[in-house]
Amino acid sequence: FLKERIMNKKRIYLAGGIMNISYEEAYDWRRSTAYILAQRGANFECFNPLDHEGVEDEVEFDLNALRHSDLVLVNFNDPKSLGTMAEIAIAYEHRIPIIGYCPHGAANLHPWINYMVNEMCVDLEDLIDTIINYDY
Repeated sequence: FLKERIMNKKRIYLAGGIMNISYEEAYDWRRSTAYILAQRGANFECFNPLDHEGVEDEVEFDLNALRHSDLVLVNFNDPKSLGTMAEIAIAYEHRIPIIGYCPHGAANLHPWINYMVNEMCVDLEDLIDTIINYDY
């Protein structure tokens, strides 16, 4: 992610639940989002933490990728995920923009989440448009 970075590409960290949902639920949306952005010709490079499982010091590896991202995309597929909340807090503290994806609406999310997320999207088309058109 960092070594292979192509200049001028925006780096997107794909955050969301992993532990309390199936592997397919955790992985498929990440793969689909990266694919859709590529199909739209968007100039983005997506970091999927699931692509790097088993690396030495996995948490530090992911944190390094997070800290060097231009944007964090959060899927609230598991709104009680502690890892996701930590990623949001770290991104917020590093002033990295956060775009949330919550198809069921953000009304039931913790107020701190709504405070830290810059944009909240409820459908995939809006999410993709928001990522592409965000003022970085």
